[in-house]
Amino acid sequence: MRYDVFISYARKDGSEYAERLDNGFVTAGLKAWRDRRDLDPDQDFTGELEEGIENSDSVICCITPDTHRNDSFVRREIGYALAVRKAIVPVIFEDTIPPIHIINVTREDFTHTLWPQAFANLLARLQRRPRADDQQYTVPSDPFRGYLNALYVQIIDLLKHTVFSEIALYSDETEGAVNKRIRTALPVGFWQGAAECRDETERSKSFRNFGEAFTVYGQRVLLLGDSGAGKTTTLLAFARDKVAERLHDPCAPLPIIAPVSTWNSNAQTPIYEWLATQVPMLNREVIASHLQDRTALLMLDGLDELGRERFESVDGHNVAYDPRARFVGIVPEDGPVILSCRAKDYAEIGVQAALTGAVTLKPLSDAQIAEYLREVPYLHQAIAKDQELRDLVRTPLLLSIVTHAYKDNASSLTALSDLKAASGELRDRIFEDYVKSRFTHEQRHGNASLPFSIEEVYHVLGEAVLDGTEFELAGHTEYAIDLETAIKTHVGERIAIFVEEVTRLHLLISGPEQRLTFIHALLHDHFGFRYASKFLTSAEFGTSKDYNLRYRTLEFLAKSNDPRALEPLIEQLEPYIRFPLVYSLRVGDPRVLLAYARSLEVHDGDDRYDVICDVAPEGIRVVAEKLGRHTSALTLASAAQSATADSRAVYLYALAFLRLTEGLGTIVSATQDSDATVRGVAVWALGELGRHETLDVVERLLTDGHVVENWISWEPSVKSYYNPWGYGRFHFPWSSFPSSETRVNDLARATLTKLRTLADGSASE
Repeated sequence: MRYDVFISYARKDGSEYAERLDNGFVTAGLKAWRDRRDLDPDQDFTGELEEGIENSDSVICCITPDTHRNDSFVRREIGYALAVRKAIVPVIFEDTIPPIHIINVTREDFTHTLWPQAFANLLARLQRRPRADDQQYTVPSDPFRGYLNALYVQIIDLLKHTVFSEIALYSDETEGAVNKRIRTALPVGFWQGAAECRDETERSKSFRNFGEAFTVYGQRVLLLGDSGAGKTTTLLAFARDKVAERLHDPCAPLPIIAPVSTWNSNAQTPIYEWLATQVPMLNREVIASHLQDRTALLMLDGLDELGRERFESVDGHNVAYDPRARFVGIVPEDGPVILSCRAKDYAEIGVQAALTGAVTLKPLSDAQIAEYLREVPYLHQAIAKDQELRDLVRTPLLLSIVTHAYKDNASSLTALSDLKAASGELRDRIFEDYVKSRFTHEQRHGNASLPFSIEEVYHVLGEAVLDGTEFELAGHTEYAIDLETAIKTHVGERIAIFVEEVTRLHLLISGPEQRLTFIHALLHDHFGFRYASKFLTSAEFGTSKDYNLRYRTLEFLAKSNDPRALEPLIEQLEPYIRFPLVYSLRVGDPRVLLAYARSLEVHDGDDRYDVICDVAPEGIRVVAEKLGRHTSALTLASAAQSATADSRAVYLYALAFLRLTEGLGTIVSATQDSDATVRGVAVWALGELGRHETLDVVERLLTDGHVVENWISWEPSVKSYYNPWGYGRFHFPWSSFPSSETRVNDLARATLTKLRTLADGSASE
């Protein structure tokens, strides 16, 4: 909708004037945009104000004493009006001087002129259609004004397309998340007394907005939160305010915002070079200079989107590394910095960012949900009575999407609230209904054309997501392609039509440098998971000649850590699998533990299985740590008692491999197994666990002749693997497992000697 005027005013002392102007414009037949929200500037996560300015012919700026505050909405609105070249008309109240930018623009005086005459003068001026080019603005000299104006417009465009809700987000201090660099100039002795006086019951800080945390932590903050909690929105809204601040004050830090996902972790590109590729309007010398002088405000979004484990070739070996940890290492140790990351991913990294403080965005409370749904009571009623659904919508993204999907269809939400499903299925149902509601909304427009059906949109976007999934195989990295290129491979010359449709459907957005992306990572995961899970369980998966698509499907599902993917993935976790990429799965589930255990015997002679031999040992260790020693031992021991002979041997081997002495009883029992291989692995495992109290067990085996002249028919392939924390092969104590040519009684004698040596050593101590 177009407006004749946008009314800018300070809430504290300008509301009365703005309302009177608004009423006068209505009487005069003019359309006016006036913000009626009672909102803290730091909690404005939408681009409504700026959108109102864009859609108005002129901006009426009500000048009152409060307009001079740094965090005044008016200063921000003036900055954006200048950026998009709108005419500004200063209207003076209470003998106040206008801000410096518009101090030389002709004013309309409402202090020394009676209101009727002053308003008539204002109307006459508006009827002449003032133009920005004809006004004398006094903007401070800033070599980066063009960049700032462009950045401001792009941020607002992103906010308009990605922010559904206007919910105040609160955060709590997250202690122990950052590596604080404390600099002291006084000798340590001066601080001892102060430390003794500290209140030991001091509570963690809570913040009503991110600006408070940014100030408290010296402008160096780690922003954490769950997926959909509002991290990117918070960062974008904060960036917008900092751009507006810089437009008014050239001495303020220069805002630079970039998605961490674009950093090349393999090349370990220096941060100033990487930022120069992301912000073409700033060259590398400018960025490097600002970083060195600590005059740049870096806003680095989405550390988690770099992904988890990657591999690189070091001295001819395939070595694993964590790209997130590498990026943390290049974050500048001085100057204003904000780094955002999913809380769960940050906890996995194992290193801490050199920042001053960390905050975690809090889930929405029942009161916040109720306030947001105040005008749709049936929605609130349905959500309030379903605990699982209520817990799911505690993130702003999902609450707003639920509202958009069901605000016109109460019966659908009632059916949804009765759905007793896992949270993943419930979330997917919400997204599916959201997509359908967007289709219905667009189809209501008479001239709207939707050439692609919902099924086609899901298929194209699902495959495009998988095309954007990197995977590693036998030391070779198959890199992802960008979303737009991936879409084009599936729709060809119709890409412009497809992009126009999914953009209207509020699924994709064209971000900075026209890079196509999903409006949120959760939607990216939704389309990818829906397509990958169907493809994996289809007959086409086994017959498809597109091997890269197979690998990417397995890799995407493995990294999703979605419990629904476990069953089909585990079917691939067998010694004969053709797609070892699935071994990136790191879920604490007993079935995964057993699958990894079975992989310890893979010995095929095929180079492709080198990948399995490299990652299976570390994979089983990670999964066992997540399950805990007791559960891991119980899982493997139970399996060893009920499986076939070969599998029993594998599970016994895994018990020793993981040093799970809790499974000692099962191993001892297996020394009496009817199968020679199982007995051989059992006696070897006793030697590896090194419990000298089992000495008598092995002695009795040799005495009664039960193991004499039996041959081992099984040999594990995993005796060593590439060390992910260093170079070369990492050898375990059990790397000396005998070959299949060894007799069980010879192995028993060797184990007996080892246990006696251990027992003698313990006795001498």
